[in-house]
Amino acid sequence: MRKTSNVKSEQKIPLIEIQILDVDDVAKLIKKSKDHVYRLTSQKKIPHYKRGTLYFKLHEILDWIDKGAA
Repeated sequence: MRKTSNVKSEQKIPLIEIQILDVDDVAKLIKKSKDHVYRLTSQKKIPHYKRGTLYFKLHEILDWIDKGAA
């Protein structure tokens, strides 16, 4: 007789893909100049990161736009 296991199969958790944008990408997305994007970052009005280079996370920029900040 074959034994069956009561152990549930592992649930797969989808990984969230984080898309990284640069200044050019954000400028095109919000239809503003690169200078305007740099101004927003220096005024801390747009979510951004700097590790050697300035970058943005797409989902945060989309949320920022949804809030009417663009």
